[in-house]
Amino acid sequence: FIRMIPSTSTFYNTFCLADSINNLRQQAFSGTLQYTKYRSLCWKIFLGCLSGDSSLWKNETLLQRTHYDDLLSKHSDNSHSNKCKDPSCDNPLSSAKNSVWGQHFADLDLQKDINQDIVRTYPENEYFQQSTIQSLMLRILFVYSRNFPEISYQQGMHELLANIIYLVDGEKLINSESDPDPLVFFLDARYVEQDSYILFSQLMKFTRDSFMIEPEIDDDQNVTCTCDVVAKCHEIQNVILKDKDPALYEHLCQVNIEPQIYALRWIRLILGREFNLEDLLVLWDAIFAYNNNLELLRFLCAALLIHLRTRLLGESTTVCLRVLFQCPRLLEVSELISQALLLASGGHLLPQVSVSSSKDPVPQKRTAHNTLAHSSRSLPVLSHPSNHKETKTQTMTTARFAKRTTPPPPPPRSNSATQLIKRTEKEANADLICHILETNALQKRMSDRLEPIIASLQQELVKSQLSNIHVSDSLLMAIANLKQIKDILAGLLPDPHCPH
Repeated sequence: FIRMIPSTSTFYNTFCLADSINNLRQQAFSGTLQYTKYRSLCWKIFLGCLSGDSSLWKNETLLQRTHYDDLLSKHSDNSHSNKCKDPSCDNPLSSAKNSVWGQHFADLDLQKDINQDIVRTYPENEYFQQSTIQSLMLRILFVYSRNFPEISYQQGMHELLANIIYLVDGEKLINSESDPDPLVFFLDARYVEQDSYILFSQLMKFTRDSFMIEPEIDDDQNVTCTCDVVAKCHEIQNVILKDKDPALYEHLCQVNIEPQIYALRWIRLILGREFNLEDLLVLWDAIFAYNNNLELLRFLCAALLIHLRTRLLGESTTVCLRVLFQCPRLLEVSELISQALLLASGGHLLPQVSVSSSKDPVPQKRTAHNTLAHSSRSLPVLSHPSNHKETKTQTMTTARFAKRTTPPPPPPRSNSATQLIKRTEKEANADLICHILETNALQKRMSDRLEPIIASLQQELVKSQLSNIHVSDSLLMAIANLKQIKDILAGLLPDPHCPH
């Protein structure tokens, strides 16, 4: 698919006027940049790939495209073409550190790891199942990994690149030497790979810290980390959300949800799994346009939390995690962007009242007692509409029928029989009370035994996430369910499968 070439004046009118860039930013914030034919060029401007002087963009682009070609040539497999100066060292069996063959096998392992993720990219989208697109992604990610060995390839990078390629390839134009419009040069179909790498490598400058996490473990095996991405996770929940929605912040703290459990993925993939591809590109328009430090992303995450507040408040840890990992897509992205911009400017999305007098206070912990009381209050009394037209005759008939069907009273018992029954009932009640106390004690012991087990699992979970090890949503749900069982045993939550 290759688009029609735009008119000659498009480039000048869009990019070369005094307020052109500000106009493009406003289009990004309003969600209308998606209707243009040059979003990928706007991304280059927003992210700083191109300078502020449009007259320099052509030379800058030429240099960047040539740089990628040089990197691709440099890191191509040349173990067979180069003649080894020292055959005893440079051979397939050599374990020397600088061996060409050693690098060859390391490259094969790297490409294998990258390809495992590429084939799983947007499996429902046929575009990403094309072999040409998968090969293009493999080359770009491989070149980037070899050019930046300190970070190499980390899981999740393929998802960021996929979104870029989808946009750049969708805007490509056939270059005609006779066409004077500069826009054709910047969207040249022959340089989709080079332009995608330019955008990806520039984006990684601002998000690479999300993939470079070194957790520190103290003597008590507690995980601590002061890296940038973890600090951003805590800022979303413990600073922004605490200020903008204290009730929701208090509830997330009550159910022990650490911000990095959900926000680490939100930040690392720039909300890539929370929205469909087309909506995600609209969000990226605004994120890149705000500034190239991706600062708006934190406020988008906070706005998303506030949007989900009705599904989170009053819910257990399990339900909250399910909502946070499977965000319902009920909000227009343009509205979410507007809310994030309001938060970033110091505004609030909710009426400002004190937490103590708020009509939406911090939910109390659910217990069997208050859950039952709440249920009895909230259940409506159902009646058939015809009952409201009941006549006096019907009422009297119903009363007579009730009188006839009332069972006769039991015959009187003797004093000795009554005393025996009362003594038996007292003994049964005493046994029942002892049984209840023993059961409660057993539940408390089981809850106490589960506490360190769950804490250990959570520690390992945080270690895995901070080490860029993929953790499945099913594992997170399993740990949350285990915690719910512990709380039920401790009497902090009612058993949802047991009628009250």
